[in-house]
Amino acid sequence: MKSFILSCCFFLSVLPVWGQMDFSATFSGYWSGTLHWYQLGKEPQQVKMQLIVKPPDSAHIYTWQIRYGDGGSDNRPYLMKAVDTAKGHWQLDEQNGIRIDQNWLGNRLTSSFRVLGATIVYSYWREGETLVAGSYHIRTKEPVMSGRGTDESPQEERFKATRFHRPVL
Repeated sequence: MKSFILSCCFFLSVLPVWGQMDFSATFSGYWSGTLHWYQLGKEPQQVKMQLIVKPPDSAHIYTWQIRYGDGGSDNRPYLMKAVDTAKGHWQLDEQNGIRIDQNWLGNRLTSSFRVLGATIVYSYWREGETLVAGSYHIRTKEPVMSGRGTDESPQEERFKATRFHRPVL
């Protein structure tokens, strides 16, 4: 009986995680706050940011709109499309030919992509009533090499992290 109760508790504790492969209940709504922007060798900056996530249409396509600055002067209307919700796979369509894969990992919607010589890793997640995000911008144009290229000392490439963004909405 005790093992049955423990099994039920385990199942009920992971059930919300399984259900969140579709992030609609997690991210839908109007989010507003501050983007904290850190650049290597510069003073941190703060920028107002808004994220508006509207529920999907019949094709599982969400409106995913990001606005930066006072009054949302920098407006970026994107679409978030379901690719395989059972596997937590989504795709952000910038509506300009760029589509960025998003994956649900550990209760975070996460992407990784390379553009203009930088690799960017970006995640969105909830902390209570707050939506938080974080991104690292890593310069990949000029790696620094080390290691001997052997089993004991494999060749390794190092890259410089140059920016970190942390919106708290």
